[in-house]
Amino acid sequence: MTKAPLLTPGLSGPLNGVAQMQASSFGPGAWFLDKQARADLALYYGFCRAIDDCADEYKPAEAKRHLAAWKKELAALHKGRPGTPMGLALAELCVRRGIPAGLMDDLWLGAASDAKPAVRLKRYHDVRAYCYRVAGSVGIACLPIFGLPLEGATPFALALGEAFQLINIVRDAREDAQRGRLYFALEDLKAHGVSPAAWMAGQGGEPAQALLRDYAGRARHALERADAAMVGLDGKALRAPRLMRALYGGLLDRMQADGLKVFEKRYRLGKARKLWILAKAVVAG
Repeated sequence: MTKAPLLTPGLSGPLNGVAQMQASSFGPGAWFLDKQARADLALYYGFCRAIDDCADEYKPAEAKRHLAAWKKELAALHKGRPGTPMGLALAELCVRRGIPAGLMDDLWLGAASDAKPAVRLKRYHDVRAYCYRVAGSVGIACLPIFGLPLEGATPFALALGEAFQLINIVRDAREDAQRGRLYFALEDLKAHGVSPAAWMAGQGGEPAQALLRDYAGRARHALERADAAMVGLDGKALRAPRLMRALYGGLLDRMQADGLKVFEKRYRLGKARKLWILAKAVVAG
């Protein structure tokens, strides 16, 4: 019996970065970019989505097989010999835009940490490291696409990426728990008097709500650090990331105003709210 080929996301089949990006938080920000920059952002987003899908769409054993295929391709890319259409396109993008190729390895490490039956992070330092791998590294890679300098704008990308991922961690607490994933540091659960078992069952009560408020506050602080890091950067080049910041900030506003009921509902920004934020960004920008 012939074994079916391993169809790893992004390494087999057509690239679908444009359609994927349009349905994501990156989509509205891309409206501010020229045609080439939109195509470049869609390509990099397609890579990020493919890596995420390896960890999120498969059981751990198969996820590790897909991630191993990507690790092999990234190693070939670093040697200048990528063997897939996505690898070739990424290699060209990194050279043309001056994107450090090692940032892709950082994202891979974040996905690899998700490809486990149970995810646990001991310290808040580990949470911040995870935020860097899955969001901060992506933000840095996108800087040259937006037209921002790596040297001057990296603190902005790091703070914004941390804020975005912390907001995701708060919003997705219930879904992550259902998948065996706990992105709130165990030391923080202990400090708030919440047992991991109670958290995973959505039964932490007021102590769990206090922990959610704590992490929402940390996300707010990261947004403020990102805002401060914008000072002195090119306003035109900031239009896309600034819109993404406004959308995530709006989501955080909504969750906090509603009491962070993340174990009861899934928070999203409505179409009208998104359009209002977009209109405001256009006027400001």
